[in-house]
Amino acid sequence: CAFDIPFIYSFQNIYTSNGVSLHELSISLSKNRKFSTYENDDLCSICLDGGNLLCCDTCPRAFHIECISLPRIPTGTWHCRYCQNTFQNEKFVQHNANALAAGRVAGIDPIEQITKRCIRIIRTPEAEVPSVCVLCRGHDFSKSGFGPRTVILCDQCEREYHVGCLRDHNIDDLKELPKGKWFCCTDCNRIHSALQKLVIRGEEQLPDSSLDVVKKKHVESSLGSKAKLDIRWRVLSGKMTSLDDTRVTLSKAVAIFHERFDPISDSGSSRGDLIPSMVYGRTVKGQDFGGMYCAILTVNQVVVSAGIFRVFGQEMAEIPLVATSTESQGQGYFQCLFSCIEKLLGFLKVKTLVLPAADEAESIWTKKFRFSKITQEELNEYRRDYQMMIFQGTSILQKPVPSVRLIG
Repeated sequence: CAFDIPFIYSFQNIYTSNGVSLHELSISLSKNRKFSTYENDDLCSICLDGGNLLCCDTCPRAFHIECISLPRIPTGTWHCRYCQNTFQNEKFVQHNANALAAGRVAGIDPIEQITKRCIRIIRTPEAEVPSVCVLCRGHDFSKSGFGPRTVILCDQCEREYHVGCLRDHNIDDLKELPKGKWFCCTDCNRIHSALQKLVIRGEEQLPDSSLDVVKKKHVESSLGSKAKLDIRWRVLSGKMTSLDDTRVTLSKAVAIFHERFDPISDSGSSRGDLIPSMVYGRTVKGQDFGGMYCAILTVNQVVVSAGIFRVFGQEMAEIPLVATSTESQGQGYFQCLFSCIEKLLGFLKVKTLVLPAADEAESIWTKKFRFSKITQEELNEYRRDYQMMIFQGTSILQKPVPSVRLIG
């Protein structure tokens, strides 16, 4: 199935008649409630494992201290990154121009006003794009036994095929569902193999030619020093957490995304967060993120930037999330990591790169990175074949992937 995944931050832009955002209202309802240890989650919100967990004093979430990079268990009241972000955002609501335009009045407690009224919120689920065979465009499939209408998914591009249609188009003559990986074409097999090798290879030091933007930023901001910067990048897969420190490194990527973004929830859930599942490539609530990889950039062994990408075969790849830690912003690391991902896709001979962009970031992607907005017609065409991440309140942008000239 295809899913629309809305950002929770969209609630920050929906206001009541007295200038209270739905986001602010939800904070006020939960802020003064302290959860007991019996009400907290019994699995870590990052890695979904149990054990000795640190519980948030505001929400039910719990964490391993290793997964949130804490050296020790803090004393006193402790709030997780989710709650810290919402508290910080709350401070600026009273000065927000949209809140004032919606009816917010200085000196009056809008929460007290709103709690005296009865409010009904109706959630209308958006229509889902039905799954189809990419060859016959049929929606039907067989659940009983193995036959022509049995549906199989490619383990790289994730497109769906009827077994009978594969046979009719001379693509594959399957006698039963394969026990291991199955790829619809040699391109998907090649891409999958290359990505697996890249994960196993580990981190790679960037050549000086790829660090021009970082050097320029450091000179402009007077950050230049004689100390040598050891800048490396690597691709990780949550399915291969047995490799060295992959699990710890992925948790640091999650921390950066939580620092820069509000939690991401599906349209049928009032709480929860899909970011860890995307980073670790898990299947959760029927949504399969197993094809997602995480790219990170480290400076002197410190993770400064992270990005999630998924390659839908040779035709298209997507980057649902990419971010740089707050203390490392403005130093060129974001552009450096994006360049690494783009060159990788060029090496894999991927044709098109797509990503969701919030309104405030759209001009950056279009002007600096030369993306263009996808028309609704083009988006509908993509969604017929690929299970893309569609975030409510964002525009989908695309650009051709520059080809890479291989030497030697």
